[in-house]
Amino acid sequence: MKWKEGNKSNKGWASSVELNYQGTPYIPNMRQLLPLRDTNDPLNIFMGNPLLKNSFEHSLMFSYMTTERKIKHSLNLNARWHKSLNNIVMLSDYNSETGIRNYTPQNSNSNYWTNVDLGYTLPIGKGKHVWLRTNLSADYFEGEVMARINGAKSKNSGLLQNLKLRPSLSLNTHVGDFKLFLYWHTDFQTIKQRSSEDKYRTTRLSCSLRYNLPWPLELHSWTYLNIYEGYRGLSGDKTDSRWDLSLNKSFKLSKGRLYIGLKGYDILGQSKSLNTQITNAFRSETYSNVLPRHLLLSISYHINWTPKRKGISK
Repeated sequence: MKWKEGNKSNKGWASSVELNYQGTPYIPNMRQLLPLRDTNDPLNIFMGNPLLKNSFEHSLMFSYMTTERKIKHSLNLNARWHKSLNNIVMLSDYNSETGIRNYTPQNSNSNYWTNVDLGYTLPIGKGKHVWLRTNLSADYFEGEVMARINGAKSKNSGLLQNLKLRPSLSLNTHVGDFKLFLYWHTDFQTIKQRSSEDKYRTTRLSCSLRYNLPWPLELHSWTYLNIYEGYRGLSGDKTDSRWDLSLNKSFKLSKGRLYIGLKGYDILGQSKSLNTQITNAFRSETYSNVLPRHLLLSISYHINWTPKRKGISK
């Protein structure tokens, strides 16, 4: 269902509203239904469940956007809600004597997810060369964790709640041959279970700068900084930063275009090549053993195979 304001003048606010609903049925696959033991991994055994029911997902989306035509201010609000009936989740049963973990799919009605996103964009100055955008998003997930140890419910079994708030701010400017993009966001995340509560905070700062030098050469500088707080393990409460710088030049030839680029990776030598991800199902910390600070020269030639168009006679 959509609604849009019919005012066609170049002044005042123009608004639009959209509301969507979608219902999606899901049928368990044969691997989930058949009561056969999958022992390809001897320590992680999977068995189907013939008593599984079909699941159904309700999805509701609301969108509102309004724009002031003259001063170019805009406000947008997006909200989504998902609810699963008889959602298929995995029951984990760990045997402490043998070290074997058995997995069996089960139905659950405790899963739903909702998201709200609010943003406001406005130009700064009369020339409208600088744009500022503020944003606030909230995510909430609630689901059931089915975990057992030696047939009895473990301390982490039960309801899992995941709440994440993200305020963000970005600045984008384009004046002549100069382009600048600045960005900041901080994630405030709380994960609750029956026996624990963990709080995380991740801040990201980034800056992208492009400038066309007179020769002509394109200069591109890209910098980011990640700040981790509340983490344990590999990342700890650490920071991860990186600065890349590149020069690019193109030459127009008769049959195409030649591109030459020189890029310096991690110029300050501070990147830890660390990626931390926390979801409703897992927490992962990935460290990549990549080539440290280095220069890379790239040469590419793009051939234009498009045939020339002949004149059309009347």
